[in-house]
Amino acid sequence: MIIGQILYEPLAVSKATNEVVLYPRHGDSKALGQIERFLSYFVFGDGYAELIPDVEQEEWWHLLLRKD
Repeated sequence: MIIGQILYEPLAVSKATNEVVLYPRHGDSKALGQIERFLSYFVFGDGYAELIPDVEQEEWWHLLLRKD
C-alpha cells in the first residue's frame, strides 16, 4: 500500500509485514524497516538526514534538532 512519497519517489508499506519500502525512480528499492522503526528513526530521528538531500535547509530537521 502506498503511504506517501519522499521527493516524488513512492513510499509503501506491506500490510502483511509492516515493512516500509522506498521505490526510487532509478535503482533498486530500499527497505527502511518496519513501520515503528521507520517512524522513530527516519521520520522523528537522525535517519531523516539519510533520506533528505540538503537536510540543513529543512525546517523539520531544525525542529528535530531542538527536541533534545
